[in-house]
Amino acid sequence: MATWGPSLQAALAGLVVASFVASAARAAAVCGGTFSFSDDLAAGTAGHVRALTYAESGATKILVAGGEDMTLRVWDVDPVVTTPREYGRHQETIWALEWISDLDVVASACGDGLIRLWPISVLSTTQTCDGLGENCCDGDGLGCSGEHVLHWHSFGNSMLKRRQCHSLEWISNGDGTGTLVSGWGDGSVRTWAYDGSTWSYTTNLQSVGWDIADRTYDMVWLSGASKLATASPDWSQPRLWSDLTTADSYTYLQKQTGEHGCPGTNMHCDAVLGLDGNSDGSKVVTCSKDTRVIIWQASDGSKVATLSAHTDHVESVVWLHSEDLIASGGADTNILIWDATASADGTTAAQTLAGHSGSVQALVWIEGLKLLASADDSGEVKTWDCA
Repeated sequence: MATWGPSLQAALAGLVVASFVASAARAAAVCGGTFSFSDDLAAGTAGHVRALTYAESGATKILVAGGEDMTLRVWDVDPVVTTPREYGRHQETIWALEWISDLDVVASACGDGLIRLWPISVLSTTQTCDGLGENCCDGDGLGCSGEHVLHWHSFGNSMLKRRQCHSLEWISNGDGTGTLVSGWGDGSVRTWAYDGSTWSYTTNLQSVGWDIADRTYDMVWLSGASKLATASPDWSQPRLWSDLTTADSYTYLQKQTGEHGCPGTNMHCDAVLGLDGNSDGSKVVTCSKDTRVIIWQASDGSKVATLSAHTDHVESVVWLHSEDLIASGGADTNILIWDATASADGTTAAQTLAGHSGSVQALVWIEGLKLLASADDSGEVKTWDCA
């Protein structure tokens, strides 16, 4: 057997390290910021889609959609399989979906007052269900996922009748425990604690609400600022919550010094329909019925930039973290791609993605695959490659 000298061994080791570093760099590299249409996952067959989420555990990589037809649809996305698996048994509209990676479950918020926790092992396989047996993994109290249900009855006398659950956000402690925040149709914002084995209802953050005129439709945890941002279709001012244990500990993102009313450049002038945060949680982006997208500093609530190019309500927004881009979806059926590093107001998007037939209600960025997924109220679900 041939033997190699120390210098050759060192050179070869250097090549291996260099190759590994280069591969890692390629994996983390930005995609270039130019998007092209990839696949139609549901060409008008998914009903009015309200929510999308991406879940990944090991080799399982799935896109999950839910909406007004009360059905979860799940697609494998690596590689993309255009035929979904379907899971029923929700009793009303599915309003929100949240991937909880610590538990390997997808949480679904429903108009029937239940939050169902779907194990990714269930969503990654086709289930055979007769309505009674252990193979009926439908999240409604039957079979293998029946233990994974958070119920509005847990609120006791603080919620005397069933309300719809509209939004969810998981805040991880990094050790398998965390807090699930939920927004409800009575205006309440309620938290659940998970201690590693059991769930317990903890508190209502919004004790003074305006009932159905103060609903929370979207929320995001901003880790850099240690604040929760929430948006309501009933208000033009998003909220920043600084304390998740004390009720009503919030401030508003609203008009700035020198701003006297609408239309203005430093505030939204109509309902805020969606929001998202950047990767370190130092900034938040919001979208509104007023057709605008606004980037804010999370620390002090100051406006960074107003982005205006949609011609109708802006229904959804997502931060593409690795790309320094923001995508917004509108009732004008377009998805606009924006420069997330903007520090001044702008009226020209970096790119327009056309092809939806309805209002773009939900967006999700799949970081590892450089794939943008979108869904609209006509039942279309699409994916877009970034190259």
